[in-house]
Amino acid sequence: MDEVTFREDGSIQKVEQTKRGVENVDVVNPADLTGNNSKPNPEDFVETTNYSAAEATLFGDAQLEGDGATGLVHSSGDASGDGYFLKFDKTSGWSDYGKGVARCFVDLKAGSDNTVKVICGMGGVNITGMSISLKNQSQPVSRTEISLNGSQISDVLEGFRIVFSVSDPANEIQETGMIYGLMDYVTKENLILERKQKSVYAYSVNLAKPLSRCYETGFDQGKSYALTMKLLKNRDFYTSEIGVRAYAKLKDGSVIYSNPGVFNIYHLADVLHQNQKMSNLQGHDYLYQQILTKVNPNYQYCDYHWNHGIAILDE
Repeated sequence: MDEVTFREDGSIQKVEQTKRGVENVDVVNPADLTGNNSKPNPEDFVETTNYSAAEATLFGDAQLEGDGATGLVHSSGDASGDGYFLKFDKTSGWSDYGKGVARCFVDLKAGSDNTVKVICGMGGVNITGMSISLKNQSQPVSRTEISLNGSQISDVLEGFRIVFSVSDPANEIQETGMIYGLMDYVTKENLILERKQKSVYAYSVNLAKPLSRCYETGFDQGKSYALTMKLLKNRDFYTSEIGVRAYAKLKDGSVIYSNPGVFNIYHLADVLHQNQKMSNLQGHDYLYQQILTKVNPNYQYCDYHWNHGIAILDE
């Protein structure tokens, strides 16, 4: 693959073929993609204004009938200046050529002074006009959200547990769960379902069995879930950085992600021990005997205070 650049009039500059190609820019994280590559649902938009192609301003050698099965859309409200990808539907032949509709999201400035420019460069397309619609502002906002809440260690199960929450007011979630990865071998950007890697693992939960309470108070109709993973009982595992990320597959095929989190078992056990977060003395001592002193033999024991609750005895 070699770099292709466009002139101001939309034509492609000459491509100089190389053996190496372009440098890798970065790992694409689907959670960071905006609506630029999404297809809007026409039912969500109102106040449509139609513009005939005959009224369009052409630049350079651009033609209304020309090549462009994919296009780049620029708008005056695009703060990044990167433009928006526009894909035209494939036709079966001349019988249905020119009958399709291509859609994409664009940003507009406030007011009526906006310019939208379409640059086409591959394939063939006839442009007969353009329609611009505004999002229906009267529709209630119903967002599907997901977040990490925290982690725990169970002395009974001898495992660590990650708690996460989802908000699904429109019943869009088809599957949800956790992604794990050892940070010695992956980056935070690798914690996605689409990346097939030996050091990245994904596990789903039973949607019908949330926890008894939601740990994300700001979520609309929120529910919390937990996944417990068995501890590998060795010092290397206790000190390894573990990356975690919650995910949710939606019914439309898309996937949303929480922000990634990174922790190690030793640090988690230290926080739980020092702050006496275990529910009983057995769990408190388990952290000290089975994890903390396995990593640091000189670790100082923290006394467990029995002040979580008392019963008043009759005299």
